[in-house]
Amino acid sequence: MAAHLFIQQRLNESQFITDGAAFLNTLAEFKPLAEHQRAGTIFIPHHNALKQGDWEKSCQQAGITMVSPREEARAVIQKIRHAKLVLADAMHAAIIADAMRVPWVPMVTSSQINTFKWLDWTQTIRCPYIPTVLGADFLSDILKANAVQLPGAPAIQPGADVEKAFAVFKKQQQLSATGEGNRHLRRLLNLRYKVPNKLIRMREERHARGWNEQSVAKVAQRMQVAQQSGGYLSEDNIFQHNLARLLEGLERVKTLPTR
Repeated sequence: MAAHLFIQQRLNESQFITDGAAFLNTLAEFKPLAEHQRAGTIFIPHHNALKQGDWEKSCQQAGITMVSPREEARAVIQKIRHAKLVLADAMHAAIIADAMRVPWVPMVTSSQINTFKWLDWTQTIRCPYIPTVLGADFLSDILKANAVQLPGAPAIQPGADVEKAFAVFKKQQQLSATGEGNRHLRRLLNLRYKVPNKLIRMREERHARGWNEQSVAKVAQRMQVAQQSGGYLSEDNIFQHNLARLLEGLERVKTLPTR
């Protein structure tokens, strides 16, 4: 977490910033629309999830429009801009939705969804990260082990997810401080992450091969519950503050000498 990291080290706010996709808000072709000009709920899966489930069929059952992340970028942004709610498995779908001032709900379709990156961004906009799991049920256990709050689950101490992610990050930084640390880190990462991740992906592949009508219906029901939640959206003053800082940073870059 950039924000949490710098706060822990008592550094100035100017040393971290939100995602640059917020700049889209300043472009005429992507000017946010009024609520009455927007309609419907869309689901945007992570590109790695496209082969891991019949998301299109689940969306049809749930009355939700699926948008492929492989579509042309401007077309995807316009679909986000015109939606009333975005179910975002792809993190940048949520980032762009927030820039378009469209509520979003974080989703998890696979183990490839990067919790650290989600927390890093949501910290900068002061929103919680409470994802809805659409993939295999065991993914919920993985998220719980990382202190991630899930919808309907018993409340977790506020900030526990950030503390957990930051502790792992800090340990990796310490291990990589020396040459021996780098060798140790590689061995540790192989044992702690790579081997388990391979096993997890194998379980996900079996889960994907076992998709049936019951799987489709279960995912559709979870989508509908997520839709009814109303989603998240950063406060206008927080978004505008972050955007102003991005614009200030851009102006400073423009004044840098060129070779």
